[in-house]
Amino acid sequence: MTEISGSAKLAATICNVKRFFVRFSASAARWRQRRRAALVIALSVELTVAPAAQLWAQGVVIDGRTATTVTTTVTTTGTLTDVTTATVSQGYGVNSFLEFSIGAGDVVNIHAPTGTAGTVNLVTGGRAALIEGALNGMVDGAVGGALYLASPDGVVIGPGGEVRAGPDHH
Repeated sequence: MTEISGSAKLAATICNVKRFFVRFSASAARWRQRRRAALVIALSVELTVAPAAQLWAQGVVIDGRTATTVTTTVTTTGTLTDVTTATVSQGYGVNSFLEFSIGAGDVVNIHAPTGTAGTVNLVTGGRAALIEGALNGMVDGAVGGALYLASPDGVVIGPGGEVRAGPDHH
């Protein structure tokens, strides 16, 4: 049996609290009661594992080592982040991130530069990369191509996380 880390449990708990808010009924009194209960739960979790929560609070943040651009759009269904780079080495686009995390319901598209086979993505900020949403390797505007994600502190793909890349997606 695989044991889930405290950080992954926190991320799952926060996701459940968000779902809890979304499912409120139209009744204002009931809404206030549930909101108070959810806030108590959220505060309890934050106070007991707050340092772990900071591991993945930043999202996708570049570290300035490569010519990487990050564009984020917030939608009603989540956050869409597009990552592009002008840094190319040995036929691959190269990105370097200080932080890299994808929340549940969020999507990150990493676009390979024209004429490359995919991207190599390094996370250097001293924290593991967390994928709770969707990570897509994009080539010529479609999912496909090689996508390598490396962090000396690890890469965690949560229960709702998915990585889409490679030739099977062309």
